[in-house]
Amino acid sequence: MKSRFLTCCGIALGALIAAMPGLSTAAPLRAEAAASGDLNGDGQLTAADVRLLQTYLLSKNTALSNWQAADFDGNRVLNAVDLSLMKRAVPEVEPDPAYIHLKSNSISFEGSNISVSGNTATITASGVYYIDGKLDGGQVIVNIADESVDTKTVKLYLNGVEMKNTGAPCIMIENAENTSVNLVENKTNILSDGTETPTAEEPAFAVLHAKDDLTIKGSGSLEINAGTQYGIHCNNDLKINGGNVTVNTESGDAVRGRTSVTIKDGTLNVFTEGDGVKATKGNLDIIGGTVNIKSSKDALQSETDMVLSGGTVVACGDRGLTAGGNVTADGCSLLATATDNPCEKLGKSAGTMQLSFTKEWKKNNPITLLSGGICVKKAADTREKQQRDLTLLSDRLSEAERLDEELALMRAEYDSMDAAHEKLSADYNSETISFRKDLAIYTATEAGLKQGAEQLEEGVDGLNYGWVAYYRGLEKLDE
Repeated sequence: MKSRFLTCCGIALGALIAAMPGLSTAAPLRAEAAASGDLNGDGQLTAADVRLLQTYLLSKNTALSNWQAADFDGNRVLNAVDLSLMKRAVPEVEPDPAYIHLKSNSISFEGSNISVSGNTATITASGVYYIDGKLDGGQVIVNIADESVDTKTVKLYLNGVEMKNTGAPCIMIENAENTSVNLVENKTNILSDGTETPTAEEPAFAVLHAKDDLTIKGSGSLEINAGTQYGIHCNNDLKINGGNVTVNTESGDAVRGRTSVTIKDGTLNVFTEGDGVKATKGNLDIIGGTVNIKSSKDALQSETDMVLSGGTVVACGDRGLTAGGNVTADGCSLLATATDNPCEKLGKSAGTMQLSFTKEWKKNNPITLLSGGICVKKAADTREKQQRDLTLLSDRLSEAERLDEELALMRAEYDSMDAAHEKLSADYNSETISFRKDLAIYTATEAGLKQGAEQLEEGVDGLNYGWVAYYRGLEKLDE
């Protein structure tokens, strides 16, 4: 019975070995070394090895002579687990930055993974790309061949860019796992569709358009002007983590994210005839930063929940806050005005006040809120007035930040002066103690010298007396 069992096991094991690529039933099983991942034999593990394994798993037509190098889980079978482990094992190497120079009607570049055709530059791999200059009628496209293999972030640094394109997005993220638009400090960037006449048709794209995840950050500024297009559109998750961003649209929505929109930091100013900030299929979250919106439709809109948990938000539109789910306003400073409905489905909130009017309210009618007979706020719903208010608010915030910086400098100067005073005081105390010690020594020395002088004087007197006695004795001897 035992012999039959071992024979059956041997047959099954032989069939398994025969099915393995690159193995023979004649070769005995033995422990293999840890997988290196170097399938193409170039001495290193790179994305090229990942693509080779992926091609093999999809087609099974590629011969892998050293398949053991990819057997990361050690089960002598190549599968999706090994592919996942190989991707994780690829070392993180920050590539050298590449540079794209826009030159009015042409483009030049320095570095790799960039191709230029006419006035269009296409980026084909993740990495760091600095873009500068001015371009009329051109485009920068990000198009990664296989984002499942090249999963790293495409980092675009806008370093003083001015682009205008009437027929397509200025920047188009066609395919990439993640893309970040980084606004370089002290640099102004302007993207425009170059048109001023609005259209009744739904825009086909945006001035800044991404089909995958998009993050905007940095400390520079970005201005987007759209006559017929959307301002910013992202098919997946859109994040604004920094920068000073202004979006002006004459017909389409200003800022759109399909899966979600998250604003974490920075300043976002929106002036639009469409919706202001909109999550078309998911959540809208504002957790920090400053958001100022003047919209002819919905200032803030989300398909599901809307959470305002931080920052400062001014949302002015025909409707203020519109959500398919609940609206949570807890932790942010919020002012929402509307000609129709300032807020729908308000859930958890802290310190909110809602006002409505029983009579029809028309544009340019003044509103005065009184408290104890004292006018506390007066406003007129005109574009110019609200723009001035938003500008004034921004200026006051800037002035407050400047004063805070000056106060911090004064505090630092005071701390420095206080530390210097303490050092001087310590030095003075040390010198005083030293002086007192010297004075005590001097006083003791003076007393000792005085005593020694008295004793010397007494000794001289005694000596004189002895000499007198001596001479008297001699006189007596002579007698």
